[in-house]
Amino acid sequence: NAALVDPEPVKVVHLDRPFLYMIIDCKTNMPIFIGTAMEI
Repeated sequence: NAALVDPEPVKVVHLDRPFLYMIIDCKTNMPIFIGTAMEI
């Protein structure tokens, strides 16, 4: 007997303006890398 699982709804991200992104070390909460994207 298999249960039916509804798929996750699709999440859309619009990259239509500059943004900041970071890679953070989860143990220390310190940033490993910080960058900006001005154009894609």
